[in-house]
Parts: sequence; structure tokens; C-alpha cells
Amino acid sequence: MINLADITKEFSGKRVLSIGDMICDEYVYGEVSRISREAPVLILKFTSNMFKVGGAANAISNLKALGAKVYSVGVVGNDNAGEEVISFLGKMKVDIDGIIVDKACSTVTKTRIMAGSYHTAKQQVIRVDKEKNFRINSISEAKMLTYLDEVLDTMDAVLISDYGYKTISKAVYSAISRYVRNKKLVLVVDSRYGLLDYKYATAVTPNETEVEDVLHCSIDGEKSLCSMAERLKSEIECENVIITRGSKGMMILDKNNKSEFIPIHGNTDVVDATGAGDTVSAVVTLALSAGASAIEAARLANYAGSIVVMKTGAATATQKELVDVVKHASLEK
Repeated sequence: MINLADITKEFSGKRVLSIGDMICDEYVYGEVSRISREAPVLILKFTSNMFKVGGAANAISNLKALGAKVYSVGVVGNDNAGEEVISFLGKMKVDIDGIIVDKACSTVTKTRIMAGSYHTAKQQVIRVDKEKNFRINSISEAKMLTYLDEVLDTMDAVLISDYGYKTISKAVYSAISRYVRNKKLVLVVDSRYGLLDYKYATAVTPNETEVEDVLHCSIDGEKSLCSMAERLKSEIECENVIITRGSKGMMILDKNNKSEFIPIHGNTDVVDATGAGDTVSAVVTLALSAGASAIEAARLANYAGSIVVMKTGAATATQKELVDVVKHASLEK
């Protein structure tokens, strides 16, 4: 078996094209002042706000933190949120030539209101999603296809992050799928609602609920989960299925139809699970491109997930953090 820490070190310099729904995450912080006279709600005194990235942009952040050379593809609106996404990724030295600014749409934005007192940690009390005017037009689609044609030949892997906003049209996926199959590149798909639209991937990384939704089934125990993984693998003709299960860990069905369950690593008292799926898909993509098996990739992703769920918001795991966790875990055995 390959040493997992050695696989992690192979992440550096891998060229990954990451395409999908770009999301701007806004955090608004306030201190609880009093109960409103107008309604039984809290009044917060605004203290600060900050912007991060979510969706495909968070997957990109994870890839970069793990040492990859990332080429980002997606669409944002000609607005402040879009500027924040481009600025955030630009500062990380991610290639942003594939991000298209579309004046006809608004950037998907998720605003989290974080409340607390002066002496306590702020907690999310409500989230407001702005997504009404986001729609990909034919001009943006054509620009993406042109960019893909220019850069795909230089990639080691492709990661698709589909959050249901339809950035990836049938034509775009057809172009990607056709190319990676011909060149035998690693293709990993993380799709919240449309997994059945993505055939022939190297690996897919849904969570258990997403599997139930897409297959219109109810999973009851490990035997049932294995059966659904087999069904999913058959329907979309992918090589590997890696299913995340929250506090229960992961389940893998590999290209040889070998299944394995991996228990969660670390503390089950999660601080914040936001964006953990992006971390998993990023690690799986890099590990497979570095020659790891699906089970080895899943083990690394499980370790990485244990890092990010102990951080607030859509967080990342660095290559050093992952190596340290892997080495520490090996000493415990």
C-alpha cells in the first residue's frame, strides 16, 4: 500500500481545472442588543462583515491550499459579489482567465448573519440567499467552451462542482467528458442535485442524502447503502463512488466493485461542516491524479474533512495540515 503522506506530497504542482457554480459567501457579524419592540426578534448591532468564497470557488481554494496549480472556470455577475470572488481567487494566485463576468446575471450570494455577545463566539442565526437572477446564457457558454479548448490539453485532472445553478450545460460537460475519456484524465464530479447527468467520471463524491434524492430511495443501513452505491455506479457508468456520511464517515465502491467503510476520523463534535464536501472532492481529485486508489483517496479525504469541520465557515486544509494528521494517525495505530 502507498504511504498516504507520500501521496499528499505529490499534490504539489498538479494542474487541475476546476469548473462549477461560483458563490460569494458574506458573513455579517453583530452583537445582540435587545429584543425588538416590532416583533419577537433579536436586534443586532452591526460590528463587521467579511467575504469568502463558496461552491466551486471553495473547492478551488481547497485545491490551491493543498498545493495544486488551479485553473478556474465559472460565471459571476458584474456586481460587488462577483468582484469579491474574482479578487479572492486572484489573491490566491489562481488562474482566473476562465471566470466570465456576465452583465446579465447576478452573482449567487449567501449572506450569513452571525450573532453573539461581546464575550462569546458568534453563531449563525439566519442565512439569506440571493440567487434569483443567475442564469448562464449562450455567450457565456461559448466563452467557457473556448477556454476549455485552450487549456484542457495541459491538465492532470478536472473537478466539477455543481451546486444546482446550471453553470455546466450539457454542451460544456460533453466537451469535458469527451476530452478526459480520450486523454484518460482524472474527472471527479461533486453534484448536489444532478449527478445522473454526469456519466463516465473517474469518481463521484455525493453525500448520503444526495444519493437518496437522486435515486429516489431511502437508505437503511450499510447493506442498503452498498446496494444504492452499486446502482448509482451502474447508472452513470463511473469508476468509483465515494459517499460521505457525516459522523458515520465514508463508504467507497471502487472500480473493482470492492466496497469499504471508513469511520470518521477525529472529534465528532463538529464546529462547522460548511464546505466540507468541497474539501473531500478536492482531495479525492488530487489523490487520484497522484496515482492513489479510490480507497486511499477516500482515506485522505476523510483526514482532510476532520481538519476543516473544526474551523468556522467554508474552510480549507493545507498540505502541511493534512500530512501532520496522516502522520499522527499512523502513530496511533
